[in-house]
Amino acid sequence: MTGLKTFGALDAVSGIRLGTTVATNALLEGKGASVAYVTTRGFKDMPFIGRGNRRHHYELAWVKPKLFGQRRHAFEVGERIGPSGKTIQRLDETQVRTLAPDIRAGGKINAIV
Repeated sequence: MTGLKTFGALDAVSGIRLGTTVATNALLEGKGASVAYVTTRGFKDMPFIGRGNRRHHYELAWVKPKLFGQRRHAFEVGERIGPSGKTIQRLDETQVRTLAPDIRAGGKINAIV
């Protein structure tokens, strides 16, 4: 609360985020939740390709970082947003409602992103 007082009136604070080393350590040690990844159809493999953030393209000793999720826990739904943010194809809520019980039935998922 002492830190918040430096902002002046508390009603001017619109949000608070707290970060701890517990979450960071869980990710680094691979002890975090089992995560399902739900994305727009056609983008299921994007997190698994792993070529977009290579600082040294010709570094022979480069090791691909371990992913936080597994491809078998990646799912797609029909939807499309254009580059300007305009909806081209609305989210297919029927697919989401069908997918949710399938994810739950797998029994190994703790979180969905």
